[in-house]
Amino acid sequence: MGDATVDELTLPQDFVDAVVRRATARGIDGEVAAAFVRGVLRRLPAELAEGADPRAALTSMLELLVQVADSPGPMVRIDHRPPSLDPHGSPVGIVQIHGLDRPFLLSTVLATLRTLDIGTLRALHPIIGVERDDDGHLTRVLPARTAERRESIIHIELD
Repeated sequence: MGDATVDELTLPQDFVDAVVRRATARGIDGEVAAAFVRGVLRRLPAELAEGADPRAALTSMLELLVQVADSPGPMVRIDHRPPSLDPHGSPVGIVQIHGLDRPFLLSTVLATLRTLDIGTLRALHPIIGVERDDDGHLTRVLPARTAERRESIIHIELD
C-alpha cells in the first residue's frame, strides 16, 4: 500500500465533520468546508496520513480553509510551528502559498529552496476547482479538472 492515496482509502468522516463544525462556527458554509477537505486530501499519500495526530491535522486544515475561503489569493504565509501532522515534533518552518494555479509553481518554489540550501520535510500541492462571489469569498469547491477557475495550494514544511 506504499503508493496508495487517501482518495483510494476511506477518508474518515469524523475528520470531515470536525472541520465542518469548526468552519461553520466561523461563518463558512458546511458544504464548502466538506468539499474543501476532500479536495485538499484527495491526493495526499496514505503514508503521510498514517499516524498523523488528529488535532494537529484538524488545526492545520481549519487554518488553511479559513485563509482560502476569505481570499482568492495570492497569499504567502510563513510560520514556525510543529509539523502539521505531528504536534509533538520539533517546530519547523512552514511555507504556504495560495493563488491561481499555474504551471511549475511547486517545482519553482522547491528549486528556489534548494538554491538557498533549505531542505524540505514534506511538500503538499493540492489543486482545487473553486467558485467565488463578487467579494472573493469561496462559495463552492469543485473537481479541479472540470472547474473554470483552479487554485493552487502549496504547503511546505522545511527541514
